[in-house]
Amino acid sequence: MPNSMKHITEIDTGFMVRKCVDGQKHQIFFGHTRHGGRDQALAAAMQARDKLINALAKQRTLRTNKPENVTGLAGISWYCQPNQHRNGALIHQFRAQAPSGARQALTANFSIRRHGLWEAYRLAVAWRIEHASPYMAEIPDPTQTFKHFIHHYLSHLENAESGPLQDEMIARLDVLKSDPGAPEPIRRMADRSKCYSENRAA
Repeated sequence: MPNSMKHITEIDTGFMVRKCVDGQKHQIFFGHTRHGGRDQALAAAMQARDKLINALAKQRTLRTNKPENVTGLAGISWYCQPNQHRNGALIHQFRAQAPSGARQALTANFSIRRHGLWEAYRLAVAWRIEHASPYMAEIPDPTQTFKHFIHHYLSHLENAESGPLQDEMIARLDVLKSDPGAPEPIRRMADRSKCYSENRAA
């Protein structure tokens, strides 16, 4: 089974479960003799490893705000790029991520072309809150963090070369300006792109 030995090290006399979190080492030994043989010791080590991971996950505190991220939030990424597997068709989406009891994180994608900039962002934040709120230091307000994102979005647009990617970004801004579901302050922020669009047209 892939990753079945993750955080487990076999030594001559048994198995050691080790995991380090924030500089703190968690370590438990399972000996062959004490557990009645190698297979029994391994089974006990794997069971203890899974319990340890789940217990540590419940104690974990995740960052909410992440200024160095374009979206302004930890666990949410923005993508606007060609899809090399689909003849260069553009991917324009937010991807949300959250921890799970399993060893692989949960992820969900929200299409900006389908939902629009604001709604896709709001859905990504809502999904992140639903799946990660027990671990989050605070619950984000998407109307506030979206301001951080749109600032970087406009900056990225200003530096983008002419072509499909730039056209896509401008098209989503145009939709945002008249999106009845977006809060008024956010629609006003989208209007900041008017000068850029007018200069580009000239």
